[in-house]
Amino acid sequence: MIDQRQFFEKRDAAADIHTNRIAGLYVENSDGGLNVPSDAILSQQARALIGLAESLVKFAESEKPRDDIPQEEIDLQIWFLNAVDEAEMRKRIFSTQSFEKLKQLNNVIEWTRSIKAECEASDNEMKQLAEHELRRAPKADGKIRKDRWKIRFRVETTSNIIRPAVLKEWNKSVEWIKLVPVQGAKKKNQLIVELTLGDDVPVAALWGLGLSLCLQFLVAMNMATGGFWWWPPAPNQRIFYETIRDLETGHNLEIEAGGFQVFNHRSVLTPVHIQSVMLCLASLPPPNDHRRGRAYTYYLGGLSFIAINSIQWRCEGQAFGNFLESFKLLMTEALYRLPSEEVEKAIGRFLSEKFPDLAPEHHTTFTQLVRDFEQRTNPVVKIDDVYLMKLLCETIFRETIVPEIQRQRRALDGPPESPADDKPS
Repeated sequence: MIDQRQFFEKRDAAADIHTNRIAGLYVENSDGGLNVPSDAILSQQARALIGLAESLVKFAESEKPRDDIPQEEIDLQIWFLNAVDEAEMRKRIFSTQSFEKLKQLNNVIEWTRSIKAECEASDNEMKQLAEHELRRAPKADGKIRKDRWKIRFRVETTSNIIRPAVLKEWNKSVEWIKLVPVQGAKKKNQLIVELTLGDDVPVAALWGLGLSLCLQFLVAMNMATGGFWWWPPAPNQRIFYETIRDLETGHNLEIEAGGFQVFNHRSVLTPVHIQSVMLCLASLPPPNDHRRGRAYTYYLGGLSFIAINSIQWRCEGQAFGNFLESFKLLMTEALYRLPSEEVEKAIGRFLSEKFPDLAPEHHTTFTQLVRDFEQRTNPVVKIDDVYLMKLLCETIFRETIVPEIQRQRRALDGPPESPADDKPS
């Protein structure tokens, strides 16, 4: 491992290289005049960078690996590499506070141990809080009850791959919601959800409560993963035909309308996702909280319009508008938007803070789209715009609202109880 001085030198060098790279890629009209990529990087800078890369390669080739690496260090490195693959963990590891800790310790291995311990302690505490909340099955009154109703529904995702092993942790922690994998090699995008309700729920309330719980679960899955989860879609969303046959060759053709697909690569549903689903579900407002509930109603509206978006009715504009209204309310809940700050400026600031690698032209185009939408000029909305606005809702919810909700609950309830404490006496 490199030492602390080398780490910060390489980080600063990487930042300089990235700045030069951006200047060499994009034409920009700045305060200093027009920036032309061909003039942004001098030939001697390019030669120097190539020379640096060559010297680093030679240095790496000359390095002799240690003959004996303690198993604890190997495990630590494996943990670190796995952790930085997760977006949420990556932000925590490479935060300003984390780098300050590295400067204090002046030792990369000790810093990694410290970060690992802090992350695991925080995750365990948040997990216990979420499990404590989710162990409380919905009740119509405060009476002890017995199981009476089981609601079973199917969920489908266009963004993730579901493997049975990852569902075990959820099923071990939550009694009244069970997640069941759908058998079959082609069914890794589907999930069966079983909700168990008690005899204190009258049959007249079953429809309303059951639908509300299904919707809350779907909101939590979408918020936690940043993907898309909904009931299985109706047929003929992207095609209008049953078959198209080439009469010359005798072959069938499959042709679909474009502009629907966003997730070209499905990510595997991980234990980190499952823990995030628990936290998100436990942090959503109850059905009677109409003040907080408006933001999530709009979010559900966005999901609904994505679900029915089809060749018969393109709903990108309606989906975008719902997610935009949701994000405006979530910014208010998170106390993010400044007084009298225009919506597009607040969104532009949020994009810069949370997604600094977004290309400048995309940043400008998106904030302009928000401005046009707010002014009701009927701008053209693409499916990528819809999912970016959806992602903003999920990011502010996961990173700002969920931690604050859990902090408030800790302050009110004290430390979470053990599972045995939840059993009725």
